Amino acid sequence: RFHRGLQELGCASQKVRLLIELFQPSEVVYLCAESENLLSTFDDSKIYVIGGFVDHNAHKGLAYERAKAAGFQHARLPIDKFFTLATRKVLTVCHVFEIISNFCVTNSWATAIEKTVPERKGLEALDGKTDSGADENLESSKL
Repeated sequence: RFHRGLQELGCASQKVRLLIELFQPSEVVYLCAESENLLSTFDDSKIYVIGGFVDHNAHKGLAYERAKAAGFQHARLPIDKFFTLATRKVLTVCHVFEIISNFCVTNSWATAIEKTVPERKGLEALDGKTDSGADENLESSKL
């Protein structure tokens, strides 16, 4: 089947394929807020999918459930290791991508999260500091 948006852009020859058709489940890591697995670092051999592409307020947890059903690995950003949030811990796709980008530059989850999460989320450092040096204490769970 063809994706309508691709047809409108003149890319009618591009066929939409499911993730499971393109990669083995062991190669995919879904990033979703509901996962019990904390992401500590990135593995270059994995494909990371930001779960928000399918989540909406009416479909909470959908990405997580789809990841489990497909046999994909899943993980969440380690926000709660460094901070508390006054609101739900679910972030927009853009914020997750920006946190990942900042992490790749700084190699510090605390710094990346603090630089990205909007004020309206009520981010507060667990140790009372703004730049936590606790990244070294994050349990290694390379997914």
